[in-house]
Amino acid sequence: MANYGISFWLPQIIRDTLTTDPMRIGLLATIWNARHSDATGERRWHIAIAGAVGAIAFAASGIPRISGVAGLIALTLATAGVMSAVSTFWSLPSGILSGAAASAGIAWINSVGNPAGYLSPSIVGKIRDTTGSMMLALLVLPASCAIGGVAALAVTRTPRATRMQ
Repeated sequence: MANYGISFWLPQIIRDTLTTDPMRIGLLATIWNARHSDATGERRWHIAIAGAVGAIAFAASGIPRISGVAGLIALTLATAGVMSAVSTFWSLPSGILSGAAASAGIAWINSVGNPAGYLSPSIVGKIRDTTGSMMLALLVLPASCAIGGVAALAVTRTPRATRMQ
């Protein structure tokens, strides 16, 4: 619920509490990635690079004996990467599909994605309980970021016949 709340409402919260300047709202909410993606019309690399940032930063946060400050910085960067990827990701279904197919695509994504809300905390908790450490548990999250970035590149690939024209 918190992830959805941040994903959907962070710009509004920033507008209500910090600034009404849309440029500052976007920068504060790490929406620069989505804005740049909209301006250029490019989606796949914006998602993949943001996912890579999230993956690398999440992995860095799990380094044994990392300082609290460095860990917090890594988690902040991971959150920025994840939120940047998510904000751009949701433009894909209507960009790839149209009409009823776009609606069905969004429904399918939610059907597949919602179990992650249960599985992620469960898997991370089981790994932590089994190993007694968050280090290995924190590798599950970067793996999901990396898989998402690679999937965005694979699914949104321009067909070969179209590239040659």
